[in-house]
Amino acid sequence: MLTSALLLSSVIAAPTIAPEAQPTLDKVMSFYKGLSGASMTLTLKELMPGMGDQVSTMAAFKPNMYKLTQDMGMPGMGSIELISNGTNTWSTETESKMYSEGTASTSFADSPELNMLVGGTPGEFFFSLLSDDPEATFLSGINRVTWDGSTEIDGTSYDLLTLHAEATEEMPEQLKIQISVDQGDHPWVHRAHMPLPKEMTGGLDVTLQFEASNWKALETAKSEFTFSPPTDYKKVDDLFAALMEGGGPAGAPTEEKAMSLIGKPAPGFELKNTEGTTVSLASLKGKTVIIDFFATWCGPCRKGMPVLMDIAKQRADDGVVLYAIDLDEPAEKIKSFLEKQGWSLNVLMTGDSKVADEYMVGGIPHTVIVAPDGSLQFIEIGFHGKEQTELQINKAIDEAIASSKSST
Repeated sequence: MLTSALLLSSVIAAPTIAPEAQPTLDKVMSFYKGLSGASMTLTLKELMPGMGDQVSTMAAFKPNMYKLTQDMGMPGMGSIELISNGTNTWSTETESKMYSEGTASTSFADSPELNMLVGGTPGEFFFSLLSDDPEATFLSGINRVTWDGSTEIDGTSYDLLTLHAEATEEMPEQLKIQISVDQGDHPWVHRAHMPLPKEMTGGLDVTLQFEASNWKALETAKSEFTFSPPTDYKKVDDLFAALMEGGGPAGAPTEEKAMSLIGKPAPGFELKNTEGTTVSLASLKGKTVIIDFFATWCGPCRKGMPVLMDIAKQRADDGVVLYAIDLDEPAEKIKSFLEKQGWSLNVLMTGDSKVADEYMVGGIPHTVIVAPDGSLQFIEIGFHGKEQTELQINKAIDEAIASSKSST
């Protein structure tokens, strides 16, 4: 998946504010500065076909109490919750049933847990608006604010402002974030729209959009700003470090665990393709099978799949076949995507199966090669360029065919 959204970390001079934008900006900053706390639901809209919306709930009470719940939307991971009662903090993850404790920072900006989860993402704007100096924090990295008029959405009138982020050597294309602000007595920031520079997306056209809904002002701290660990939860020193090290349940995918499958019989499966026909791995025995776990929204998958398709076509006389296994997307979205791409590709769907867990799939693309004798010969996680992929996949195919011949 892509998480970077408001990359506003560079320190620059105070931004230039267009005269038409100043009244709305002043109203917003004065309003948020006067709040004791707030809660809302943040929806990151579908980045690419099939990816689906990502929803987080956030509540905060100044200066350092909060509760954030975020569905990670990744195989092997559930929801992460960050909680602070102003004295202590807790970080929890539902799939691994792990949690860690810490000491609360004096402000949202100084919280290492918040910075780890929402730094550089749309969630960061929520906490920046509730800081002691919302204008300085919210406009960090912005060198210009312009006025784009007003609009009406679902019967509500909004002012439109565009925040222009300074171009840098690393990001020569200037970022532009258009935000919509309620014109009423409560000038909540409701929407943001930002085309991502292609330097960030590997050349793909991606526009980030998010909606902030269900805004509520908090007059007192919420009782939910605390955590009592369930009896089946395991305490760790650092939740994020434990997750990256694979410290979750035995089935949680890690690269080390995935690689341990090499040389063993490939996990069997029976999955439906986009036309509803069931395909089993057993039915493909005797062929060298390239399996690529992917999703239509995954940028590296979209770049790497044509390379795999070309290899499978060139090696068809060697008994090589390619099957993509799509993670959790409906057939119609997959077929629409394939049509737009002009791809002729065998795609299987995970459905209710545990095939992704059995192959220890974490990040995607996750490519495996099953030898003709049914053993798992090769695993590659990620896309590392056309030349390297061609070299490694063809070498693995040769080794898979040779190993099967030697075992007969």
